[in-house]
Amino acid sequence: MSNSIILKFLVAPSSRLFLRNLTVQTTWWKIPVRQFASEGKRGKRKFVEAAVVKSTKSTKQTVDVWKRMLPSELASALSVDLSEITEILENLDRRNVDAIIGDLPLDDVSILQTTAAFSFKPRFVNGPPKKVEQEDADLRPQSEASSKDLERRPPIVTIMGHVDHGKTTLLDALRNSQIAAGEFGGITQHIGAFSVELTKGRRVTFLDTPGHAAFASMRARGAKGADIVVLVVAADDGVKEQTAQSIKFAKDANVQLVVAVNKIDKPNADPMRAMRSLLEHDVVVEQLGGDIQCVEVSALQSRNLPALQDALLLQADLMDLKATKKGNVEAVIIESSVVHGIGKVCTLVVSRGTLKKGFQTTWWKIPVRQFASEGKRGKRKFVEAAVVKSTKSTKQTADVWKRMLPSELASALSVDLSEITEILENIDRRNVDAIIGDLPLDDVSILQTTAAFSFKPRFVNGPPKKVEQEDADLRPQGEASSKDLERRPPIVTIMGHVDHGKTTLLDALRNSQIAAGEFGGITQHIGAFSVELTKGRRVTFLDTPGHAAFASMRARGAKGADIVVLVVAADDGVKEQTAQSIKFAKDANVQLVVAVNKIDKPNADPMRAMRSLLEHDVVVEQLGGDIQCVEVSALQSRNLPALQDALLLQADLMDLKATKKGNVEAVIIESSVIHGIGKVCTLVVSRGTLKKGCVLVAGNSWCRVKTMHDENGKIVLVASPSQPVRVSGWKDELPTPGDLVLEAETVDRAQKAVNLRIEKTMREKADRDWEETKDQRDKARETYLSNRQQLLDRGQRFGSTLRSIVHRNQRMEKDVEDGSPKFRLIVILIRTDVEGTLEAILEILNTYNSEQCKLQLVDFEVGPPTEKDIELAKETGATLYTFNVETTTKIKQRADAAGVQIDSFNVIYRMVEALKGELSARLPKRTELHLVGEGHVLKEFMISDRGRKRQPIAGTLVNWGNFDRHCVYKFTRGNQVIFEGEIETMKAGMEVVTNAKTNTEVGLALSDKNIRFKEDDQVEAYEKRTITEEIDWYPPGF
Repeated sequence: MSNSIILKFLVAPSSRLFLRNLTVQTTWWKIPVRQFASEGKRGKRKFVEAAVVKSTKSTKQTVDVWKRMLPSELASALSVDLSEITEILENLDRRNVDAIIGDLPLDDVSILQTTAAFSFKPRFVNGPPKKVEQEDADLRPQSEASSKDLERRPPIVTIMGHVDHGKTTLLDALRNSQIAAGEFGGITQHIGAFSVELTKGRRVTFLDTPGHAAFASMRARGAKGADIVVLVVAADDGVKEQTAQSIKFAKDANVQLVVAVNKIDKPNADPMRAMRSLLEHDVVVEQLGGDIQCVEVSALQSRNLPALQDALLLQADLMDLKATKKGNVEAVIIESSVVHGIGKVCTLVVSRGTLKKGFQTTWWKIPVRQFASEGKRGKRKFVEAAVVKSTKSTKQTADVWKRMLPSELASALSVDLSEITEILENIDRRNVDAIIGDLPLDDVSILQTTAAFSFKPRFVNGPPKKVEQEDADLRPQGEASSKDLERRPPIVTIMGHVDHGKTTLLDALRNSQIAAGEFGGITQHIGAFSVELTKGRRVTFLDTPGHAAFASMRARGAKGADIVVLVVAADDGVKEQTAQSIKFAKDANVQLVVAVNKIDKPNADPMRAMRSLLEHDVVVEQLGGDIQCVEVSALQSRNLPALQDALLLQADLMDLKATKKGNVEAVIIESSVIHGIGKVCTLVVSRGTLKKGCVLVAGNSWCRVKTMHDENGKIVLVASPSQPVRVSGWKDELPTPGDLVLEAETVDRAQKAVNLRIEKTMREKADRDWEETKDQRDKARETYLSNRQQLLDRGQRFGSTLRSIVHRNQRMEKDVEDGSPKFRLIVILIRTDVEGTLEAILEILNTYNSEQCKLQLVDFEVGPPTEKDIELAKETGATLYTFNVETTTKIKQRADAAGVQIDSFNVIYRMVEALKGELSARLPKRTELHLVGEGHVLKEFMISDRGRKRQPIAGTLVNWGNFDRHCVYKFTRGNQVIFEGEIETMKAGMEVVTNAKTNTEVGLALSDKNIRFKEDDQVEAYEKRTITEEIDWYPPGF
């Protein structure tokens, strides 16, 4: 008993009071004494045990102090204000006043005594604590991987479309499984992720999304997590609501589309109609001249699936999908759920790194938690030791070779030469000369320097050959040599106001009947024609629309011409499209020739038409200007030779020349899709000689020329400058009219140029979209951070803000205190199989806005119901809705005992129907009055009742229908209602009856004895009918 002091007392009984109240306390010792023996035989207490004095620990808090502590530091350590220690320090030593004023060091005595004055236990340390900056504990995505670490990865393909269009059946056919057969109700209700090996041993990761309207958020997630979206459209149904929504999600996520027209095996299938229905949503497939691949398939019969596989692999190759297997793992959660016996489970798709099982260190993977089966006594025993396995090196590889120069070694390691200088000197002093003269290094120096920078060396034959990167895009050629130039026909565009006779004039010049074949008698596209005029000279004419809707076509026609023939009607003058045509010609810097048409009309005034041009700075020769003007009648072919001479004269003045040598250059005039031929473009050659088999590039499209035809449909073998031809064989999307056409040497060269242009277009579009959505992103980010802060304030670092904040804030607790009857329905505790299904159900409930019945959502979660759920449902009077989860027998028994209703569903629209039925059942019944009979009063009778009071009786004739005793009766006199309500009695003669039919006389007595009747008062009988109300809630898609 080294830590105790034993004191023996012998005290008389009279001193008992003193001992009972004695507690000995010193600075370090506390002596309790009140320990007595039990009462002895004679009733007197005897002391048998000595009081023990034991040391006890101090209860004071410890504070760290140090020598030469400043007053401010002491106040901070004691967690008090500086003013609180000022008086104490002054009382201890007057010299401390200066220390307080100047915040100078204090002596040890002042520090200790001030600490003790605030009931702290001082503990001397070496000095003030060092400030440690707190590291950001959150994780961030890694930066972009090095290009040399990137490897080709399988594409992630999301299958989307309308409900019951065969998405899951198509996936079954691609992976030879029976997913669709296991879906409740035949519809997918969560996202499924599958890795499938297609042709050529290549793998594709498929995401199967639900098509029902309730699962819109799942489809949106599926689109965002994909590289390619396969849009499934039924050949017998076309585009529907969820198809259009899927297209929107794919465009919002900037994901490539591949269309699969399914169910072509059905009798009423019309694949072309299904493709055309996509045009309304700006989806133009290849069969209609677009750039989106489209394959016709039958998933049920597995028809044409190889073509769909090839389309997916081709799209993946064009996208050049790559990722790195190195570094930390990054992935995207596809679906989350609670699996009985396993726990919380997530389906995810790895986007970066390599995901492995177990604990991972730099070199070793140590799986633990391996147990034997349960022993005899029910205890688990460890029977297997942790296994240490080697893993591959994570070092990056650097290519090195023999007799490598120091500059080459620095370049291979991606470092500066100065960074390897010291290392090479330490390895061998002779390397100094090699560094100065950039001379070859020995193998040991190369390998050791590579290892010093944590690279894994790999010997190759020699330095890589330098390959100059070729500009993949095509450019127009430079000016041709003057000796190669030859005279070419002029390109003349005919422009003017609608119905001023442009096409009729062209007909007259080429002796054709184009105008007769135009819909509505107006031109609606650009036509290109080569016409032989006088003296055997040819002119290429472009006929443009004059209607206001075709302004862009007129602008293109002006840009592609050498001369513009401005047609002005002699009886109408300058109109809106005439002025617009003048502006386009001036903007394109094109020469004008004016043709005043319709001079054969009685009210024609050519001079007035010419003067009207002055307002637009067009001064013709007849008015002293320099612009040629010819008066013609296209309908009667009058004065056409003069117009031809004017055109040829203008062409001679311009001295138009071009070369037939070199690569072809042309301009797209019009593009279309012709059934049986495919994508066709009308173009005018501006340079070179176009032949069959030439490879052309225009815009984001290319072609190998299959056929060439002139405007009359005749085959053209060779097209020279200024000659219009119709060319077929275009791939991908149709070129845009006005695009410049350039010839490529090979198909590969053309594809490279097109891919570069598409990539550039996509980058520009992404930049524009990024800028346009900046405000929306900032607002969404602010909302998210606010919701995340709310979770952090609760002490919750993890969890979905959508579920924990947004949806819970939007619970529809709308108890109104307006005095009206409340039909409040605390309806739901929701338990679902997966997160996506829960989100879809919550979005459906979020559309509930009926004021007829109040809906309250108590709780929602993923996983089967538990005993706590039953207790919560009992307390709130809620109905427990489960979706695609199995309720155990124990929980069902507990629910029955607690009087909790559990409704289980496997198909979402069944759940919505049940909920609507439950809501409707809570609504009050509505009563309606239906007219069942009419009559009129014949005479009023006054009859005495038992109390000898006279009561008026309405003697009534039933005109039609049936009067029942329990009907509601309405008595009217003129336009005034004198009574409405139930009657007291009904008699026929002296007999009391319950009903009266047509042409029966009956006496009606009312409860109100003050109402009197007159002859011809009208009587109507109404039957009460109870109507069950239906809730006014119609969720989208249901």
